[in-house]
Amino acid sequence: MGISAQKNIKLFIVVLIFLTSCTPKETITLNQLNWLLGSREMVSGNQLILETWEQENDTLIIGKSYNVSQYDTTLTETIQIIQKENIIYYIPLVFNQNGGEPVLFELKSEHPEQLIFENKEHDFPNKICYYKDGENINAWIEGGDKKIDFYFIKTR
Repeated sequence: MGISAQKNIKLFIVVLIFLTSCTPKETITLNQLNWLLGSREMVSGNQLILETWEQENDTLIIGKSYNVSQYDTTLTETIQIIQKENIIYYIPLVFNQNGGEPVLFELKSEHPEQLIFENKEHDFPNKICYYKDGENINAWIEGGDKKIDFYFIKTR
């Protein structure tokens, strides 16, 4: 093979690498998150944590989190996952936190079964993660050097 052919091959490889690195990432749609829907629970000490998800429409999923003890069930958090244009947001409203105001986290992951929502401006958490594990969900929240794990088992 001559020097000219080798240069052409190298140029082709460089162009190919450039073109494949410039392809736009695939946009995740809210409908691809239907694996979240339903109810799941997790036992933590003497409490049961229950999380439920329902799809309201093509642009909104509503989640609710409850602490269930022997004598009481308390709604602790409501969550909206919304799609605005091509961006998906996770918007929790945790009672007795953030002055009663919701906090906006933007979806940063590119895989619809591995959701990573981030808000680097929020103190804790600044990252909320949901990974599909069959019918169950492996979730965690993290920020700084702190991480809290949740493993939810599908109930219905």
